[in-house]
Amino acid sequence: MSLLQQLHEERKGRLERLSRRAPEAAEVEKPFIRVIYFDKTGRRIAEYPPRPVPPPPPLVPAVERWKRQIEQYKAPIVFAERLTVAQVIQVVADAHNLSIHVLLMPDRSPRACRPRHMAVYLARILTGASWNQIGRAIGGRDHATAMHSFKRMAALVESSPEVFTKVESIKRSLLEKRQ
Repeated sequence: MSLLQQLHEERKGRLERLSRRAPEAAEVEKPFIRVIYFDKTGRRIAEYPPRPVPPPPPLVPAVERWKRQIEQYKAPIVFAERLTVAQVIQVVADAHNLSIHVLLMPDRSPRACRPRHMAVYLARILTGASWNQIGRAIGGRDHATAMHSFKRMAALVESSPEVFTKVESIKRSLLEKRQ
């Protein structure tokens, strides 16, 4: 009997003794062969058997974050039936003693910017128009600009009593005009 055959018989006997003690222990000594393929630059390109891919992280935190982001752009929507974005712009301009032209021009001064934000805020609440529709009506602006205006005015309404009363008075006049 050659040396290689003797070693094989010894190993076989060891595996049989282990399998009698615990059947799962026989799996421990099985050889594990992993073949890894490299390209010419030394990068690993494949391996067999492939490594298990860890499961993706749960989406719960991301979904909750998205819900919070969506909620900040929502407001108690009243949806006046016959009210349009143009009517809201007109009433807001009249309330601030501005012409519609000043409200719609690309001016960033507080004199024009705050009434424009207020018009976007009230248009979203009272008409339910989409961000794109509101942005186009407020001087051809982007939907993101309309969302930003709404967010800024919502924060101002919550923090400033003067702005809150101004918005409420304009809202009341718009709802009365509707009837």
